[in-house]
Amino acid sequence: MQKIILIICLFLSVQLNATKINKYNDLGMKYELGKGVTIDYTLALKYYDIACKEDFYRACSNLGYLYHNGLGVPKNTSKALQLYTKACNNGNTMGCYNLGTLYRDGEGVSINYKKSQKLFRTSCLQGHYEACTSLAIQYDRGQGVTKDSKRALELYTLACNKNEKYACHILGYIYLIGDGVTKNKTKAIELYEKACKLKSDYACEELKKNRQ
Repeated sequence: MQKIILIICLFLSVQLNATKINKYNDLGMKYELGKGVTIDYTLALKYYDIACKEDFYRACSNLGYLYHNGLGVPKNTSKALQLYTKACNNGNTMGCYNLGTLYRDGEGVSINYKKSQKLFRTSCLQGHYEACTSLAIQYDRGQGVTKDSKRALELYTLACNKNEKYACHILGYIYLIGDGVTKNKTKAIELYEKACKLKSDYACEELKKNRQ
């Protein structure tokens, strides 16, 4: 009986600690995004750092984003690379996507399209649809993979169906000019409308031009 009680106590202790660490990440997001408070990147940085040091890997990715973009701290792509890698290696989807963008763009590392496409694929398969769009672009351009417009179209469609705005506005352009598909201005406008509603400024502009 004492052994069972001890196991229960240990389980509850772990759960309480996890809840506490999650709250630090939530506080970081609150101050980063200005949810009910004034945006304060310095405080966001502080809370993400606490959670990341306790191996809450989503917080490590969020912290990396602040370093990557110089928010509340001087821009430091090397630090971002370290944090994204830690997050990705421990199964954080956003960490893998963000790490992929560094390898794609050559920020803090040499450009490595093969590495970026592998990271985008990992993130896409885990349901991060912006990563699916980035992977589609690499198939479209033959970056790190054999150029495959058909596969790119499948990925753009998948991502757009999941309300990924960039995929929708790219698909709109594809149907507008008939790139690998039958040219269809009506469908293009529908896709631009969807992307515009999802806050794609580019799509809103294209919508205005093509409705005239």
